[in-house]
Amino acid sequence: MIYSEYAKFCLAIGYKILETSNSVWIGPRYGFFSRMPLYETTPPQKQELEFLYHQHRILGVNYAAESGCKGKVSHNYFIRDRTYNLKNLSTNCRRNVQKGLKSCQVRTMAFDELCRLGMPLNLDTLNRQGRSDQFFSNKDQWKRLCEAGKELEQIEVWGAFVQNELASYIITTRLGPVVSVLFSHSRTSLLSTHASPALYFSMIQKLMQRPGVEAIYNGTEWLTTSKGLDRFKQGMGFIAEPVVLVTQLRPLANRILLSRGMRRTISFLGPLLLKQNFHQRIEAVLEMAELSS
Repeated sequence: MIYSEYAKFCLAIGYKILETSNSVWIGPRYGFFSRMPLYETTPPQKQELEFLYHQHRILGVNYAAESGCKGKVSHNYFIRDRTYNLKNLSTNCRRNVQKGLKSCQVRTMAFDELCRLGMPLNLDTLNRQGRSDQFFSNKDQWKRLCEAGKELEQIEVWGAFVQNELASYIITTRLGPVVSVLFSHSRTSLLSTHASPALYFSMIQKLMQRPGVEAIYNGTEWLTTSKGLDRFKQGMGFIAEPVVLVTQLRPLANRILLSRGMRRTISFLGPLLLKQNFHQRIEAVLEMAELSS
């Protein structure tokens, strides 16, 4: 199975998984299992969902479906051009990449090196994005992630260095003919060097020249994704391909959380009791669940 190493990686860093013939269910995260990769649109089998609901105390599941299905219309970001070059970029990104290539060195990294150098970039990125993630802020969890990556051939790290200082890194995984970007973090003090766009550009060029690689996947417009991040991806030449994102609540959760009274309560009390980004996430999940019903 082409997703086996990715499944091993997720299991090693602490997730529970369910492997099927065409995907991997990963979770629980925020009360949900999510099917990966999010460009796999084969309808999940009934027994898969029943197993997840029976084995785990979860609110529901997230997965991708083909255009025309019920759910939230979104996009996956792909590069499929094997001749990818500066002409694929927007004018602004092209200028930034050219500046970045002059100021930094791009190369693959060992996970031991990333483990030593990566934490400041993790904390900077989480702070800029206003979110928390124990995988990247807790030293033990970070070490666990790096140890897991070190053991698996298809998990790889790319880094951009400015005067021998790590300015940006990307962790990828090879899933058959597709290389997926898993994580991308950068140092705030070095953003002006444009190391991140230079890293993306150089990495993509090299990956698309490898035998058997047909595409680079860089995530999905998902819930409250930053519009600035979407613009960056498009400027770097990623093409937005339509997909439908489905959130399916387990039956009892569906009846309670999507009831008119509960929706009014969450809308009224959420801003008073919850952090803004957490409240926005809850509202986005419930909106997707309603669209998927």
